[in-house]
Amino acid sequence: IVEIAGARRGYLEILDVRGGKATPPFWIASGCSEDDISAVRAEFSHGVIAQALASGQTIATVSALDDPRFRERGSVQRNRIEAVLCAPIGADPPLGVLYLQDREEGGPFLHQDREHVEIFARHVATLADRLLLLRGARDESASFSEERKKLHADGFVGRSKALSELLQQIVH
Repeated sequence: IVEIAGARRGYLEILDVRGGKATPPFWIASGCSEDDISAVRAEFSHGVIAQALASGQTIATVSALDDPRFRERGSVQRNRIEAVLCAPIGADPPLGVLYLQDREEGGPFLHQDREHVEIFARHVATLADRLLLLRGARDESASFSEERKKLHADGFVGRSKALSELLQQIVH
């Protein structure tokens, strides 16, 4: 999608909002070296990303440096961010964002770039939802693996909250 839109940089993150905290367990960046990926992730304008997540709407600007919504942001000024296109992944609440920054050819992202990004984000939303469900099931299963070991109950089949509570009651 970075190539299709002609962006210099791109960033995609999927958030895990379980337990009231939003952490990005899954993310990828494009337009940077492997060594710089952590620094690049920190560089992207969190003001734009936060607005896309809060509103559930695609954020597009010709120049973040000139846009009153973002021009005061440190990351925008420090990185001289011009064109931005940021689409939420999923809805109510969004599961993450797809963020594109600056065009290779200069100038703003085009209307068709926005359409492509929004279509891509819709497709990623389906995969992200499944990924988070699988992660949740794995975490839930791991959360009571100690109880299974103590009771020598590795043969028990199931990962429900009820089974977890039962095993915890028996152990304690």
